[in-house]
Amino acid sequence: MSDAAGAPEEALTPLSGKQKRFLRALAQSLDPVLIVGKQGVTEETISALRDSFNRRELIKIRVQHDDPRVRKTLGHSLAERVGAHVVQVIGRVVILYRPAPEDAGLRERIQLPDVSCS
Repeated sequence: MSDAAGAPEEALTPLSGKQKRFLRALAQSLDPVLIVGKQGVTEETISALRDSFNRRELIKIRVQHDDPRVRKTLGHSLAERVGAHVVQVIGRVVILYRPAPEDAGLRERIQLPDVSCS
């Protein structure tokens, strides 16, 4: 089954530590593509996040909330709503990864390191 945006609602295979480190390294050079204000997660935020995942697999988000616990919860909430992995929540930055489907037509797909080598 899938949601209205076509993202699968199935459980994601967890990322290994090696894969998360790889994605964190890739994300260092990224600029935030989404800023979540103090109003929190809105339908517009979710829609913008889904649109961003249609163009890329790794997304950096800046969160404008002061409470670190809220920022962490917000990152996990966003990931759950769009079917993505939380790669890292550090400070006011959340990094999410969602593998693109084979037919997504992205120019470059992220090739994660093999988990058997970790």
